[in-house]
Amino acid sequence: MSENHEAALESAKSLFQLGNLDEAGKLLLSVLATTPEHDAALALLAGVAHAKGQFQKAVTLMRQAASINPSVPGYHSNLGNLHKLLNNDGEALRCFDKVVALQPTNLQAVLQLADCCERTGKTQEAIDCYTKALSLNSGVAEIHCALACVYLKNKQFKMAVTAFKTACALRPEYGEANHGLGDALRITGYFSEAISYYERALSNHGSLDIASIYSNIGTCRQYLGDIEGAINAFEDAVCSSPGRYELYTNLLMALNYSSDRSPEEVFQAHKQFERGYVGEYAGGLSDFADKCESERALKIGYVSSNFCDHSVAHFIVPVLECHDRKNFEIYAYHNNTQNDSVTRRIREMTSNWKVVATLSDAELFEMICADGIDILVDLNGHTADNRLLVFARKPAPVQVSWIGYPNTTGLSAMDYRITDALVDPPGETDDLYTERLIRMPDIFSCYKPSAPCPELVAAPVLEKGYVTFGSFNNFAKITPQVLDLWCELLKKSESAHLLLKDKLFQSAEIRRKVTDIFQQTGIAGNRIELFSQDASKYEHLARYAQIDIALDPFPYNGTTTTCEALWMGVPVITLTGAAHAGRVGTSQMTSVGLGEFVAQSPERYLEIAAELSENWEYLQQIRSTMRERLIASPLLRADVFTRNLEVAYRDAWHEYCLRG
Repeated sequence: MSENHEAALESAKSLFQLGNLDEAGKLLLSVLATTPEHDAALALLAGVAHAKGQFQKAVTLMRQAASINPSVPGYHSNLGNLHKLLNNDGEALRCFDKVVALQPTNLQAVLQLADCCERTGKTQEAIDCYTKALSLNSGVAEIHCALACVYLKNKQFKMAVTAFKTACALRPEYGEANHGLGDALRITGYFSEAISYYERALSNHGSLDIASIYSNIGTCRQYLGDIEGAINAFEDAVCSSPGRYELYTNLLMALNYSSDRSPEEVFQAHKQFERGYVGEYAGGLSDFADKCESERALKIGYVSSNFCDHSVAHFIVPVLECHDRKNFEIYAYHNNTQNDSVTRRIREMTSNWKVVATLSDAELFEMICADGIDILVDLNGHTADNRLLVFARKPAPVQVSWIGYPNTTGLSAMDYRITDALVDPPGETDDLYTERLIRMPDIFSCYKPSAPCPELVAAPVLEKGYVTFGSFNNFAKITPQVLDLWCELLKKSESAHLLLKDKLFQSAEIRRKVTDIFQQTGIAGNRIELFSQDASKYEHLARYAQIDIALDPFPYNGTTTTCEALWMGVPVITLTGAAHAGRVGTSQMTSVGLGEFVAQSPERYLEIAAELSENWEYLQQIRSTMRERLIASPLLRADVFTRNLEVAYRDAWHEYCLRG
């Protein structure tokens, strides 16, 4: 470098630092005019371009400098930062890889490389980089937290817990680490401990999403059987972020589990959904002129996130199989990217299959309108990944809620709800819905058993010499009131055992909690058997061979679990509740001719269970004839149910045409 060039370069640096970018650029261009491959001048000119927001130009200049003198780590580092700014993560990764090769102990470069690996999906490489960074400086909480986040995303939960705990030990007030540790503990079933770290995160939340933290606390409390605590946490989440309707959906779902909230109170909470979240869409936005031809073939659109291996599939698949394709054209709007064997089966049964998970509400609304759907059916209600805000826009003349959710949607734009006279007795529950109730003649849904499934075996009491009660329901339904009643049952039936099965029993905390409840009432721990998920649906069904009598929870009954128990020959004792969620068992058991197992009070529930547990011969008789009973019943007569459903659709359409 000549003395003139050196002086010009120093002057350019000073001007750059003072913010005089134009003058700095002129000096640098004068240097490059005579020395085009002056790497330092090119690098500084790249800095000028960067400062001016000319990022692509900066990349070109910095790339030239790095190619002229590749041994300068700073050139590669600056080029990597520019690529990150432009979201060129792959290029950025290559740049920081070169920096680390030149300077293996450069902590910041190693961390930059780790970040690039993570952003480009190179999970193991990211873990290796963060591990290397910790070998350079193990006292930085942020590095432990970053490593833990990668473990968490990669479902290496135990490693995530360890790394998050180290971060929290180094910085107890570190909100991000406490939040992450709460997530890792929640996923691994340590719910009480998760709550404690979530609460620490709330105390030091900074820029954290506190609404999501409250919501996660609600989930933990719900899993622990503290339904009222869960509801309070979900309410805190809603208050923290009032505009996020998915948080309100969590609250509504939790209300269905509560024994302390009246049906009227729960209904008013559902009505608040429209007042608080629908806004401008209430009442509908569409014009359905010229659609009123009462006898033409109708386009039926089903909207669901559960066209896959999900409980809802047991009830929609038989209907899709039996639909009259001459008079009904079927559309399926799949709000999910999952594509399993059930998804493929449903796709084969629909003439118009559409994956809509990536569509905005406005886009899905336009699609449904363009498809000319006559009757749009929601199969989600207030469950995960619902599209109720699309229904609020009224994309179809007639809109119906069915099977996915045991309560009202709260939408004035939802015209009808499919139900029956047992889950919704006429004159008793009509005022608890914003929808008009269509009561099916026999039952509100029909069931299709899984295939293949195990053959029936003899009642286990005949071999064991004692009755085994059981429940395979979602543990959130097993409220303290349910457990208290089951404790009373085991006291009455002194030799009986209780077998419970749910994925939550993989949690040592939940297992200990349940066992302690029974032991505190004097029931020996060896009478309680707890199982988590089985490896397959076949094995899950085979587990019913270990129980004699199934116990339905309340106030939120089982649905699919009741059908599975019956199909496997196991009678179900159910308690009739005050609202739809607590009357499903009543409808299902009555439909198969086993109304004798429907109790109208907790006392009668105990009596039925105790009486049945003493009649081993009757248990075996029921078990051996159960499948034939189900096959002949409305619960499994999909052909009859679908014809009735189609009549209901046609009647609703006629009514619309008369109004139109």
